[in-house]
Amino acid sequence: MTRALVVGAGLSGLACALRLADGGAPVTVIAAGAGSLGLGGATIDLLGYGPELVPRPLEALDGLPAGHPYALLGPARVAAAVAWLGERLPGIALHGDGSENLLLATALGAVRPTAAAPAAVAAGDLRAGGAVVFAGVRPLRDFFPALVAANVGASSRVRVEARAAEADVDVRGDADASPVALARALELPEERGRVTAALRAAIGDPGGARIGLPAALGIDRHAEVAAAVSDALGAEVFEVPTAPPSVPGIRLYRALTAELRRLGARLIVGPAVVGGVRDGDRLAALEVQVSGRARTLPADSVVLATGGLAAGGIELGRDGLREPVLGLSVASDPGGERYGPDAFGEQPADRAGIRVDARMRALGHDGSVVHPNVHAVGALVHGAVPWRELSGNGLALATGLAAADAILEERAHE
Repeated sequence: MTRALVVGAGLSGLACALRLADGGAPVTVIAAGAGSLGLGGATIDLLGYGPELVPRPLEALDGLPAGHPYALLGPARVAAAVAWLGERLPGIALHGDGSENLLLATALGAVRPTAAAPAAVAAGDLRAGGAVVFAGVRPLRDFFPALVAANVGASSRVRVEARAAEADVDVRGDADASPVALARALELPEERGRVTAALRAAIGDPGGARIGLPAALGIDRHAEVAAAVSDALGAEVFEVPTAPPSVPGIRLYRALTAELRRLGARLIVGPAVVGGVRDGDRLAALEVQVSGRARTLPADSVVLATGGLAAGGIELGRDGLREPVLGLSVASDPGGERYGPDAFGEQPADRAGIRVDARMRALGHDGSVVHPNVHAVGALVHGAVPWRELSGNGLALATGLAAADAILEERAHE
């Protein structure tokens, strides 16, 4: 029976692990921390820019260079990955299938494309135009409705009549409230009543406008809170993703991990994976550092979902860029000039990562499979520039599922 070890608890690792658990494979997720999902808005960005804004991301995938991870997967598998997430986690209520990009407001009022988003976020799609009120509560840090409204109203990408409103109301006595604190307060009927009454007074008559609120409409009781706030304000409401911590991202993380636990998967958060034990050309186990002691975890399959340069999945060593867990070859290391003078342009090191085949198996410098049971997924994979393309979560989801499917196919032939 295939024992799978997944290293990393971001979207690529958790999606891979859930697909494996659904297929009946015993799976353990090992992560140094809780992953990056709580930092983002739970949007699935397939391809936002190429380099101009992409209106139809799935169509645009065929135009990417041959070395891009999407070129290995193809549009059909990418579309299937988005559909899987929506069907597998119905509580997230994912809207969008990748055929067209939604246009959503950011916490600074920029208009950004994304292929799919949770219902409460997707309801803020600005392509529909019309009137929008961006509203918040004054103690909440990192969300300024007037700034959002001004920037959205000035955007050439959408035609929206935007105005701002802000209520003076404390959030459970916290003078410097976070989105998580506001989300918790809105789950309490009495607190929710205070906050919505203050917002209603600040907004006045919405006049048919949609109301954009900071993404804090509850965590564990999101659907209930969203409906209650909409009723109290007398208008359709939507969430604007905030700076971290991200409440929609926390919801997605909890939904994925809850399903993994329900299926009997193990989640070990805290230990560092420091190496591997080889048996011929295969990897037989991972070496894990737990409270200063070494422990060996046997594995029939290993999936590295440790992230790229920003997350520490690739490090800069004395001899250049290196993958620290198994010492896998890092492709496209430009050497000394890894970063150029243009902070907003593509950097020489941006595409560095682990080359993989269509089964997400790690390849060496000569293009051969290093270990037939070792897979690399997500931002660790060579060939993409997720921050510039707006492709990060799409790549994470599609590559994570591709690795899981390859492992399950091998398991079926055991």
